[in-house]
Amino acid sequence: MSVAAQILKKELVSKASDITVFDKSHLHYYQPGFTMLSGGLLGSNEEDIERACSKYCTSQWLKLITSSGKAFTYDYLVMACGNQLRFDLIEGATEALEDPESPVGSMYNLAYAKKINRLRENFKGGKIVATQPSMPIKCGGAPQKWVYLCEESMRKKKIRNSCDIHFYTALPQMFPVKKYSDALYRIVTEKNIVPHFEYEAKKIDSKNKKVYFKKISQQPQEDTLLEVPYDLLHLVPLQKPLPCVAKAAFSNQAGYVDVHKHTLQSVKFDNVFALGDCSSLPTSKTAAAVFAQSPVLVCNLQNTMILHKNKNAKVEVKELYDGYTSCPIFVGDNKLMLAEFLYDGKISETFSSFVDQSKPTQFFYYLKRYVFPYVYWHHVPRAQWFGRNTVVAPSFFRGRKGVHFS
Repeated sequence: MSVAAQILKKELVSKASDITVFDKSHLHYYQPGFTMLSGGLLGSNEEDIERACSKYCTSQWLKLITSSGKAFTYDYLVMACGNQLRFDLIEGATEALEDPESPVGSMYNLAYAKKINRLRENFKGGKIVATQPSMPIKCGGAPQKWVYLCEESMRKKKIRNSCDIHFYTALPQMFPVKKYSDALYRIVTEKNIVPHFEYEAKKIDSKNKKVYFKKISQQPQEDTLLEVPYDLLHLVPLQKPLPCVAKAAFSNQAGYVDVHKHTLQSVKFDNVFALGDCSSLPTSKTAAAVFAQSPVLVCNLQNTMILHKNKNAKVEVKELYDGYTSCPIFVGDNKLMLAEFLYDGKISETFSSFVDQSKPTQFFYYLKRYVFPYVYWHHVPRAQWFGRNTVVAPSFFRGRKGVHFS
């Protein structure tokens, strides 16, 4: 959506019909809304939830193509198809999630997010277990957001003392970047949430309400599993490349579109680009990352198109993307931590002159809760949003339009 709008803004095609966007759904989901839904920030009114989390795709910016088997040729290809949620890789997970009587849900699917929201609202006390699988996943801090929002709701219902809350993560720490990891560890400690590191969910016995974890440090041949009972379970699935992407000639052995990490151009085919979850970019997979990647991709697509028309043109594919990403982490009580960093976990904070961003604030909460959703639906489809640059396009994006060079 962001890339298509920016391609039109830069006039890389003569008309909108020269762009075809393929999507498997007639609905476009605002996935960060699933977190807010599952944690109770959107309430329980069905119409409010649907309005906040999804919209019908319109012909103004999307053409829906069904899986009819029809082949389409292209001059340039931009891959932004995300990852596949693999609940099926956890034995018994799909059955538990689909069973309305089973106290298992997940914020990674709209139906399951609605379910975990109901379960959280109606919970009377007991053991709450939340999981986080091995990377890569969408936003490394996302799974613990639900934990904090759940803990807050138990306090508001005055049953916190009757709740035992545990967070099992495959990571060796709370967050991939130490500064934020240390701060989040202090938060879970203060909230009396028990973290368990390097544990990955492998099996669910929904009949007996037990989840089984494997220690990451175990040898592959070891089959010992840790048995953990639960009264409420929030499950996060493993996330893998789509089969059609993994098998493509432009993908690497891990199944991701193999792109240069600073240009977003395929290392194998110069007319293929990728961004977001399906790409090999070694950074956290978040909306903020995509908004930073989009103008870089479009700028380099433009320069590539110019070079294909005129090899002597004085333009070049530029190494402009520095790995910027952001992970806004709800911590409860109308506060949020805004983690921002570049490749290799280098801190790069927008508001560091005013505040220590490892400390949650209400300002960041209101940005995430109210400003970002509005921006997503109203500015991104019109090529009016450039991430941390807000509505101001980065300097490299301004200037020349079209693919003619003189």
